[in-house]
Amino acid sequence: MLSVAGAAIGWMGWASAAVAQTQTAPNAGSAKPEQLSEVIVTAQKRSERIQDVPISMTAVNASTLVQENLVSLSDLYTRIPGLNYAGTDVWDISIRGISTGGGTNPTVAILIDDVPYGSSSVNGQSQAPDLDPAAISQIDVLRGPQGTLYGANSLGGLIKYVTLDPDTHAVSGRMEVDGSAVDHGAAGYAVRLFGNTPIISDKLALSISGFYRLDPQYTYNTLVSKPNAYDNAVYGGRIAMIWKPIDRLTVNLSALLQNNKTIDSPTEDLQQNYSPITGDLQHSSEPEESYDQDQLYVARVKYSIGWANIISITSYGDSRADSIQDLTTIFGGLLPILDEVDPGLNVSPASRVIIDNFNSTNKFTQEVRLASQASEKIEWLTGIFYTHEQTSLNQGLNTIGATAANIYTGLGPSKYEEIAAFADLTYHFTSKFDLQIGGRLARNNQFLGGADSGALNILETGSLTSANITSKSAENAPTWLIAPRYHFTSDLMAYLRIATGYRPGGPNTILPSIPATFASDTTINYEAGVKGGLLGRRLLFDADIYWIDWNRIQLDETDPVSQFSFFANAGHARSRGMEGSVEYRPWTGANIAANVAITDAVLTTALPSGPSADAYAPAGARLPYSAKLTSNLSAAQSFQINPNLSAFVGGNVSYVGERYGSFASDATTSRLSLPAYTQLDLRTGVQYQTLTMTLFIRNLTDERGFLAGTFRTRGVAADGYTVTVIQPRTIGMSLAKAF
Repeated sequence: MLSVAGAAIGWMGWASAAVAQTQTAPNAGSAKPEQLSEVIVTAQKRSERIQDVPISMTAVNASTLVQENLVSLSDLYTRIPGLNYAGTDVWDISIRGISTGGGTNPTVAILIDDVPYGSSSVNGQSQAPDLDPAAISQIDVLRGPQGTLYGANSLGGLIKYVTLDPDTHAVSGRMEVDGSAVDHGAAGYAVRLFGNTPIISDKLALSISGFYRLDPQYTYNTLVSKPNAYDNAVYGGRIAMIWKPIDRLTVNLSALLQNNKTIDSPTEDLQQNYSPITGDLQHSSEPEESYDQDQLYVARVKYSIGWANIISITSYGDSRADSIQDLTTIFGGLLPILDEVDPGLNVSPASRVIIDNFNSTNKFTQEVRLASQASEKIEWLTGIFYTHEQTSLNQGLNTIGATAANIYTGLGPSKYEEIAAFADLTYHFTSKFDLQIGGRLARNNQFLGGADSGALNILETGSLTSANITSKSAENAPTWLIAPRYHFTSDLMAYLRIATGYRPGGPNTILPSIPATFASDTTINYEAGVKGGLLGRRLLFDADIYWIDWNRIQLDETDPVSQFSFFANAGHARSRGMEGSVEYRPWTGANIAANVAITDAVLTTALPSGPSADAYAPAGARLPYSAKLTSNLSAAQSFQINPNLSAFVGGNVSYVGERYGSFASDATTSRLSLPAYTQLDLRTGVQYQTLTMTLFIRNLTDERGFLAGTFRTRGVAADGYTVTVIQPRTIGMSLAKAF
């Protein structure tokens, strides 16, 4: 497998870490400010108030996103404490700094309706989901390892999408049109629709949602002289049905379809001093293209047997991704060497090198669990989980320009199968004090095949063609948790939590110089937190401190001769820090919210590691893309003008501290530093009965914040960088009608 990464845009939502804001306009006759509303979450696979959950987490409210027009993860990641964002693939998302910079399995698990999203193997699909608000009820962001209840790839935390259930009582719907224009670029727009109808009152209902979004374009590609080169379109829909034939039985069926088409990239080429090489928001590369399609079918059945509930969740997912990328900076220097080892190739050193990746993953999952009814003394659940997935990764590396030739073709089929058993128990010693314990044992078996050909293959194997090479792996993965909790009052709780997580190892890329397999890596998290409400629940807060030990960290490394990627385990790291959030309603219609995260995530053993490692960093080096400080402050005010008309105004300021890119390739190469940046957003609007109009300005000061970056020439800092840029100043409007 070649060392490359794709591109996509992900979508999530946000709210304050304690609660989501209430969405209805205040009563003009209210004598006192309203309480902040309670939020119910299913973070522990049962419904409970967020302030009672002994986990550091954020509850994400989709209606807040709609009002503020936050449609991608890059728009809003700074508003969720501890969440790090360096791009659009699943490996670019991390929590509390648990990341080695990309290319490996993700360290954050993503779930849709309790179904693991995407592939569980490094050979599989890598794009983060881009779900539209029309299909979402709530998103939970859980910080720290969650391996006991959620299994693989949750060693840093997880993001859990909760979709809307159809309503069996009333017809409802929503239509929305958005438009926006970006400075230095072009316009974008979005259309979203949602409809719900009961078919049999209280028994059977159907909901349908759909959307199309074209993001504004704002970069210039000097290689092909194309303004507004970056083009990203996302579209899809969801259909869901709920059936309640008897009081004890509920059946939920859903089908989700989403497509993402991207041309070029939102990047800028910089000199070593961070000044533009050719101009602001300009880059020079062959236009990248990617097309991603995701389908997810879920059947969820819940049956009450009186003393417990039986829950069955069955899913089938089909993910396909086809991308074209310019990798001249990585492979261009090898062209003269390839011409020597394969005289018939006859390529020019001036040619550009393009890779075409096609990836498809079919994934089946089944979870069955038995959960106790609510009890004053004991609560428990136990279950089994099974997944089977098949992935195909086909790669072609070709030269274009001065000469056209194929220098590498690779076929990489793989399989991943896992079965796990888990249990969780909470015992209430008193009405105030309880103890939660849990455990999970998982077993996975993996297979990786390979059939490679081309001149590049000669550098590693000495042969033009390598066919039918296979590698297998098998491992056990135990995880556990313990969490004592004490309620001082119904609105004030403190907890301790020790929990573990893991990321699967697996078979390696087939190279003679490296081991056939790499091992799983694990985390153990020590955490103490407090959550509460004051002033009659007009002020809500949470805070935590934590220490995470990360063992046998996995690295995506590159063979220095052939540029083939492989995976290796590389010692240890740790992350420690604190997060805090507060939300306050000082008077009727007003909301003030703030959060802060302080993260100290570093290696505790030095790199390099592995038989032919190309990653270097001393002990104490900061983990990639982890800022020491991030913070966010928002304020909003709504006004009830008359019984039919209200207005609102609000603003948000976010700060992201300095971050470092991926580890250097050797001791003589410096790491890329991404400077700190601050972003200011404003919004205002009016609501007349069921019609809402919103005006917004994103990035008011037109800040040039960098999300991620690489060297323009691999390992050569003097040639400058290519960085991913946050969206420039954007002005837009949305119009929505509910019925």
